[in-house]
Amino acid sequence: MNNIFDNQPLAPAEAAALPILLAALAEVNGQDAYSTAATALGKLRRTEYLVLPLGVALAIVPIAEVGTLTSASLNDAQYLANVYALNKAIAPVGSNAVLFGLIRMQAVAHGWATDQREIRYELPIPDAIAMFAADVTANPAYLADAGVWAFLTPIIAEGVFRTTGHHYLTGQAADYDRKYEAVWRASLTPSPVPSFAPGVIYHTALHWVGPARARLVLEALIGTDRIPNAIAIRSNAAPAGTAVVTTSAAVIDAFQASDLHGLLAAHVGADMTIVTTAAAAIRADPVAYHVTQVAYNRPARPPAIVAELEAAAAAAARIAWLTQGFINAMLGDAALSRAMALRKHAENNPMGLKRAERFFRLLAKKSVDNVDALFSADVGA
Repeated sequence: MNNIFDNQPLAPAEAAALPILLAALAEVNGQDAYSTAATALGKLRRTEYLVLPLGVALAIVPIAEVGTLTSASLNDAQYLANVYALNKAIAPVGSNAVLFGLIRMQAVAHGWATDQREIRYELPIPDAIAMFAADVTANPAYLADAGVWAFLTPIIAEGVFRTTGHHYLTGQAADYDRKYEAVWRASLTPSPVPSFAPGVIYHTALHWVGPARARLVLEALIGTDRIPNAIAIRSNAAPAGTAVVTTSAAVIDAFQASDLHGLLAAHVGADMTIVTTAAAAIRADPVAYHVTQVAYNRPARPPAIVAELEAAAAAAARIAWLTQGFINAMLGDAALSRAMALRKHAENNPMGLKRAERFFRLLAKKSVDNVDALFSADVGA
């Protein structure tokens, strides 16, 4: 091979370095220098992409058919065996290569690969069927487990991405592990961990399934027996960055359940209305309020939505002393007591927070009959 600049043969050191250079160029080819979506989503190295057999067109699976295994082309034994063998060959070091290959094969069979980008192609493996048959015969339980994990993991990962802004962060592994495990447990479905390290199953194995397709599948299948109820009830969980609004709205709902709403409305009714209106809109279409909408194949948030969210967040901050005071005094054992979204705003008005806590504790003992004293001083956040 010649040097392209002077048409002279490459020196041995240059020839040895050339494949490394070409691999690096292939890795970055087509990628922007910086992308907020890529930063939030993360990405696989090209060597970790889903591998499909070269020369066979990937079948297009409609959203509503994902998980049905109805596509004839995706039931072709030779094709699926090659998907298995090609991906088993690139399983991360130290992971279960058979399970890794099976999960990726099942994900393709379920229809997850349609319209995805982190895919590359390699020549088929001649003995793929024999390899697949031998591995499945030796590990009969793997096939069913891999099928469940391949179908549900992208949907669960979309929920984590929606509510945190990332699929998985190694630096916050314990927090992310708990989030995933809680959904598997609530779904009464065995978790893929410890069969896989969390970083392998939630990033490497299935990262190539983007949140856009996972979200569309979830929306299409809610109400069917193919989506666990635990996932369905989390489908409108608020996106990252909106917790101050949705948490405040939850407390306001508790005000209403306690007949406090009418008493408080005279003092902070406008702010409560702004918050509950925005929270209802967020629950109706969480993706519309996600900061990384491009990950869902949507345009950036329009100015009207940005302004609505900013106004609601400001209103929630103004009454945080009141809502956090209610949480501290009345909801010690409830899930809301673990919410952190309001604390920093409430702490901007420590006197108001203390007064709210005292008021609600007295209210619980039936020791107060009006709220005027609660607002007798300047307690605005």
